Amino acid sequence: MQRPVSFRGQSGRTHVFTLVDAGGDWPTRQGVVLFAVPEHYGWRVIRMCALRGRAHDVQPLWAQADAARYGGDAVLLLETGCAARRRLILEDLEAGLNPLWPTRQDMLEVEPEIAVAA
Repeated sequence: MQRPVSFRGQSGRTHVFTLVDAGGDWPTRQGVVLFAVPEHYGWRVIRMCALRGRAHDVQPLWAQADAARYGGDAVLLLETGCAARRRLILEDLEAGLNPLWPTRQDMLEVEPEIAVAA
């Protein structure tokens, strides 16, 4: 089941996600995932998470389990390989959508700083 679903963040920019199978391979991809509940007039976002594309990363699975406790069984995926873009999307959506669970800052990827010799 793959269906496009659009969300607007605080910036007004539209982010298009795809509704994917909750038991699929989405945790191994790179991008942003939303766990949500369908409501009468749209979606209620329960939790958001960055996907790093690592094979045995358990953070997305824990986020899915947290969201499932509140009915967030729908998995919405936006694929992007750029860590900086993932961070910006999460920050924009969190500010605009007010998810039930805030995104933890330690779960966001940080670009490594390059030491420059003076």
